[in-house]
Amino acid sequence: MATTIDRKIKAVGCHASQVGEETEWLPEVIRDRAAAAGAEVGVEFAEAFRRLQIS
Repeated sequence: MATTIDRKIKAVGCHASQVGEETEWLPEVIRDRAAAAGAEVGVEFAEAFRRLQIS
């Protein structure tokens, strides 16, 4: 994910209905979450997935 994190930040920023018009905070949040997920598996950045069970 280290090679694509900037692309992810840009893509997520395109979803104004999800993140709002003001997105200055977005790069830091995405990088922090990706770094935390990466630290768990020994890489710079990773993407964590959660399984949601809908009943």
